[in-house]
Amino acid sequence: MSTSHDDPPPASLVAADEREAVSRARQILRSTTPGTDMAAVFELDVDSGEREQARRLLVAGVEELTGLRLGELQTLTAVAEGADHYRTVARLTGQADAAADATVTGLVDRGMLARHHHPNERNRKARPTLVHITPKGEAVLVQSEAIRFRLLDTVAQTFSGPQLEHMRVAADTLRVGTGEQLRRQIGGTPAAS
Repeated sequence: MSTSHDDPPPASLVAADEREAVSRARQILRSTTPGTDMAAVFELDVDSGEREQARRLLVAGVEELTGLRLGELQTLTAVAEGADHYRTVARLTGQADAAADATVTGLVDRGMLARHHHPNERNRKARPTLVHITPKGEAVLVQSEAIRFRLLDTVAQTFSGPQLEHMRVAADTLRVGTGEQLRRQIGGTPAAS
């Protein structure tokens, strides 16, 4: 039986660090044996499903209150953190290049991003290819972060002290388990993760 889905994508389509992460995950899967406590595994699966549902509700709340989709908010965050080209935005947010280009163009049209030329561009009549965040975009990011914290506070108030501490420990364990510092962004990790 063919398992072509197990083969990595062609090297030219995947960045080296992404290939390394996939390779590391495959190695872990191949070198571990299933545990005997399947009830704990199923419980973890249910817990992660509930956390995912809570994350989706949080994202939906931020999207509804800001009027921006998650990809647009992640794009603003990426540009605010230094991404200045739609391809860089695509890599950081997990979007396809074409989707990131469309998202950037939409945010430019709405005045949240603005275009500028590369400093070495000699033809000033050429369409500027680089982007930067505008004051309006900065204000939207601040507003969306405030909304996110307000929604998180509302969710946190529904938990008891021990439940909230358990959630923090679980989140810390997952973060440490990745072996790397995750970028903070609205809605969690990029779509490609």
